[in-house]
Amino acid sequence: MSTTVEVRTCLGPNGLTTLNTLELSVHFHGAVFHNTTPEKIPVQISVRLCDQWSGQPLLPVICDMSNLKEANKSSSPAMFPFLPLPSQFEPTNAHQWEQLANRIEERLVADPHLESEHPDCYRLTRELFWMAYIAAHPEFPRGKWSRWNSVIAMEGEFMSHWMLKGGYSGLLDTPPRLVIWEQFRGIVSNAMLIPSAQ
Repeated sequence: MSTTVEVRTCLGPNGLTTLNTLELSVHFHGAVFHNTTPEKIPVQISVRLCDQWSGQPLLPVICDMSNLKEANKSSSPAMFPFLPLPSQFEPTNAHQWEQLANRIEERLVADPHLESEHPDCYRLTRELFWMAYIAAHPEFPRGKWSRWNSVIAMEGEFMSHWMLKGGYSGLLDTPPRLVIWEQFRGIVSNAMLIPSAQ
């Protein structure tokens, strides 16, 4: 199945025109008939710009918000002390991403019971950590990068996708920090319902 939708334009964090986040809902009608139904079934989703816009330096990023919204149900804003970000946070600044990654890392390792007592919160915080860490070190796993606490596993949707691709493979005109910022901001604003900046 395929459909075309129109997405509003907006001013992006770099002052250039981009597209608003598009929130979609996909419902499946019917049933799965199989002797052993797995807990999850892979579904392939693709997004492409219509032909007249296909040459633009826009990189669609697909994120499954349903898992993150489930995490939000069992979490409170107090569980994310690194949010909201300061109003002067600059998403193109590696040093600010490094500082954010350090604050999130502190949250993940400070409470040894966080993962067992609040697993959804832990997974969401770990997802945000890897986004901040990679935004600080976009050449990872190549190039120079700082060490992180080995208690934090290289797991989660974002990091798995990053490592599978072997690093950033987006359009050359789209800096990786801005792509990651859009994902980070989307998770924080849409799934967690916390403003991304003060």
